[in-house]
Amino acid sequence: MRRRDGQARALYRLLTKPLLAAMKNADVVPIDGTSGGVEEAKFCKDLLFAPRSQGGMEHSFDRFVKQMLLALFNGFAAWEMVYWQPTTGPHKGKYTLRLLDPRPPETLTFLLDGQGRWNGFRQRTFFQGRTIDVKLPKETALYYAHEEAERPFYGVSMFESAFYHYDKKEKLYYIAHLAAQRAAVGLRVGTMVPNAPAADKNNFVAALAQLGLAQYIALPTADWTVQTLNESASRFDFLGLINHHNSQMSKSVLAQWFDSDQGGGDGDSTLVDFGKQDDVTFFMMLEGILEEMAQVINDSIFPRFVDWNFGTEKYPQFKWGPLTAEQKGAIQDTFDKLATAGMQANVTPEFMLELESRLAQDFGFDLDYDKIKKDREKQQRLMQQQQQQMAAQAGQQQPPQGAGGGAGTSAAPPAPFPPPGFAPPGGGGGPGGPGGGSGGTSNTRGNGLGGS
Repeated sequence: MRRRDGQARALYRLLTKPLLAAMKNADVVPIDGTSGGVEEAKFCKDLLFAPRSQGGMEHSFDRFVKQMLLALFNGFAAWEMVYWQPTTGPHKGKYTLRLLDPRPPETLTFLLDGQGRWNGFRQRTFFQGRTIDVKLPKETALYYAHEEAERPFYGVSMFESAFYHYDKKEKLYYIAHLAAQRAAVGLRVGTMVPNAPAADKNNFVAALAQLGLAQYIALPTADWTVQTLNESASRFDFLGLINHHNSQMSKSVLAQWFDSDQGGGDGDSTLVDFGKQDDVTFFMMLEGILEEMAQVINDSIFPRFVDWNFGTEKYPQFKWGPLTAEQKGAIQDTFDKLATAGMQANVTPEFMLELESRLAQDFGFDLDYDKIKKDREKQQRLMQQQQQQMAAQAGQQQPPQGAGGGAGTSAAPPAPFPPPGFAPPGGGGGPGGPGGGSGGTSNTRGNGLGGS
């Protein structure tokens, strides 16, 4: 589908290209909150990015990520890990990763143990005249599944619902082309003379069939006639229905925020408008996919190599590159809209500041909210002092009471400032959890059949 249909191809590129851009500043760092682990982090970074001469893989990390992104279309992606011990370079004698060899998903079956847990793959396929039926143990296998909670192990393709609309759109294109042909060429009606020879009838029928290309026909006599029924353009709105299915394809893959048009007949539907800053939720979806992919690396690749070569259990963390300036601008615009909505709704400033702090932490913004909170507290104190001074001046300028009265009453104290609910916010936040994994056995050569 994604190779034939322009809408499907555009959707797939829209999903994958921003994710590939996140590799630009990707890094491997020691886990937060632990001492040491620098040497382990450098080793694992070389595991992914170093050239083969320095103990790295025979293929690029970029290729591995592109294969992992195929899970968005196929539901899951799988590999066989092939290990080796370099004889030269900085990691001489250590176990390193030689290959992450992809395995075609259509050839794999997930194997389970007695408790229903994953226990490797069974690969069955036919290659170069021979049947391949091998088992890939979980110690040397790796997989990434999209939406695995909905369908365990095999995952769910983001294009599963879109395929229904693609199928209908293909049929509509075929019918629309037939209608265009009828409108352009017309329907030809031939009249033959009674008792005509069979050879003349066959030649006449063949000539009628080819008339659309030949543009002329020779008749034996004037009694043989050809009439063309010219049909007007189709009254059925094929384009409108095709655009409807395009719209539904993009909605099923992305979300309804990206299709303001529903697919009318006046023109094509809008796929994505990056000029609208409220589409920042698209980047939040991409962030979730990146986190899932990083978890596969952190939990299934790094721990075994750290255990084999160091035994320290200080497993580093793979981190994608930060968001671009355009993405941060979109998020800032979302903050502005949330703040405006908070003024109209019953939302306290404490909530808004805490929301900003949490989102900034999630997106990796380097903002010192402790300093912001202290500055706000200082500003509130200054405003209180100014309010008290203004109240004192108003009391001094108040005119005396009328004659015959007793001593004048003092000015009423100023109203509490700031108003209830607008006091300086308190701190908050919770710690994140560390990653982990288990070790495995080594594999110095692959067992299954790879795929492109």
